[in-house]
Amino acid sequence: MLKVHTPAPPFSGTLTDGTAFDLASERGRRHVVLYFFPKAFTPGCTKETCRFRDGHDAVTRSGALVLGISGDDIATLRRFRDQYGAPFQFMSDHGKRVARSYDVRRTLGLGTSRVTYVVGADGLIHLAHHDEFRMNSHLDAVLATLEGLPAVTPNRA
Repeated sequence: MLKVHTPAPPFSGTLTDGTAFDLASERGRRHVVLYFFPKAFTPGCTKETCRFRDGHDAVTRSGALVLGISGDDIATLRRFRDQYGAPFQFMSDHGKRVARSYDVRRTLGLGTSRVTYVVGADGLIHLAHHDEFRMNSHLDAVLATLEGLPAVTPNRA
């Protein structure tokens, strides 16, 4: 895992709604919650996603964007988002490029670890949270971290 108070590695990709995402373009605009998860439609990942779905309003009130990232293909992530009514986007990391740069790959090539980062509008990592079994802990840690960050204007374009 990456360390808190270090710069977040830049990355870009296509989201489930077809739009482009570039982390560098969020700097100075809003905080970004990146939650890496192993596989869509599995019980743990579904529980974690539904928790972020249910807490989405609290996160966005803090001026943050939620982005789910896994190695699933974009079509699978789109179905996952739609089936569970997630009001945020997902990004496919099929080549594991982002997982490598955020140091969330499991050993022996066994996929992606369940890790959540909060990248502040300042471009620094303010939370690095890893918990494979307590799915609710990720949103709880995010909300506690966002409370301590300087306010940004939510959903500013």
